[in-house]
Amino acid sequence: MDDAFLMEKYDHYFRLAKKSEAEGDAESAKRNYYLAAKELLLASKNATPELKKARISKANRLNRYADELNAPRRKAPAPSASNEEDAKPFQCVPAPDVSFDDIVGLEEAKREIKVAMIYPLLYPEKYQLYRKASGGGILLYGPPGTGKTMLAKAVAHEVQAKFYLVRSSDIVSKWVGESEKNIAALFASIGKEERSIIFIDEMDTLFASRGQDIHNDRRVNEFLQQIDGFTGKNPNLLLLGSTNKPWSIDNAALRSGRFSTKIYIRLPNFLERRAMFERILAGLPIDEDVDLDRLASLTNNFSGADIALVCDKAKERPLLASFSSEVVINVVMDDFLKEIHEVRQHIDLSDIRRYEKYAGVHSQELEGDSLDEIAVQNKVFEYADGRQYQLEFRLGGLHNQVYLSIAGRRVNMTKNANHYVSEPFSLEKPGRYQVDVYDKTWIGSFLIQAKETVQTEVNP
Repeated sequence: MDDAFLMEKYDHYFRLAKKSEAEGDAESAKRNYYLAAKELLLASKNATPELKKARISKANRLNRYADELNAPRRKAPAPSASNEEDAKPFQCVPAPDVSFDDIVGLEEAKREIKVAMIYPLLYPEKYQLYRKASGGGILLYGPPGTGKTMLAKAVAHEVQAKFYLVRSSDIVSKWVGESEKNIAALFASIGKEERSIIFIDEMDTLFASRGQDIHNDRRVNEFLQQIDGFTGKNPNLLLLGSTNKPWSIDNAALRSGRFSTKIYIRLPNFLERRAMFERILAGLPIDEDVDLDRLASLTNNFSGADIALVCDKAKERPLLASFSSEVVINVVMDDFLKEIHEVRQHIDLSDIRRYEKYAGVHSQELEGDSLDEIAVQNKVFEYADGRQYQLEFRLGGLHNQVYLSIAGRRVNMTKNANHYVSEPFSLEKPGRYQVDVYDKTWIGSFLIQAKETVQTEVNP
């Protein structure tokens, strides 16, 4: 069973036990202390020897404490991790088996990460020759489900580093001084590794702006001191953080030498969504009526996680039907349409605007909001084999470099003010084609139609 899941269950039962004890419900407190100890013992099975020993020791103390918890009121302090021996030992994992090639899209983010983190380790003499600055941490921010954790794992894979995944539950404690001990234990563990990556998930919960909570302030101060002590001494220590709320992070954590590089991990555009569907569905029994272009168009503002969920749920009907059939039952377009309607996008467009304002994205317009800003001169064409077509349209608002894609194929354009004209292009057959207009992120889309010319038979 997943170690993080077991530790979350332990934290859950431990909090319930403390609450019950505070309310004078000794029986409920005993029961939850026993359950917390059980989860610790389960979590110790696949842990490193050091971590296993610490978890078994704490589970035994919890059981002994619960055994003696007979009265509703006690003067003795409840078990906690406040002693030196209880500071959490942190466990790393080998380099994850996730590469940049496994991540669809996000090419600009990959390039920035490579320049800041990977190339300095692979080509140190070149960076020294050109006196190119390196080091410091990277903050990945953007909507949930866009691949921030996968990017962090890919970095560890590319440089073959030990990977430490740090969550709020690993650090934060309500006991005074305990969070600081956990932070010190984290960096002490990392100091033993030749090359390692700390990936701090949900950084806004560990580096919240100071001045409102003394416990948070002490935790942030300890983190910053530890980071400053390691980044100058250990060039093989890489710091990555992720957050859905970059504006909530203390500014001192974002200064030079700490998490000074900030990379916006945006929602996937049309081409990336199509590529995601294509990769996820590769090798599966898919009916020929499944239109990847249409799926990509219908999932405007879906994250990669949303698309993965749509694909997974779309397979349920044919899978269950196959139990009573000797033939392979394909996943059909209606399966996807049903799940797209059910899943929907869970990200509010107002949140996207806030991310883009924080990122300084220029004049970004969102799918669903900007289609009226695209004034197309002609959307219906007569189809003929070998014929060349051109599109003309105007865009509202200000845009830098704008790109055009027709059914996933890039088409160049010329521009005069806000008037755009495509270079000549061909269409393979009659039908409807989606046209996507985007800059570094997204502007909008529309459909064009190539109608087959009807030949009228003339009688002599």
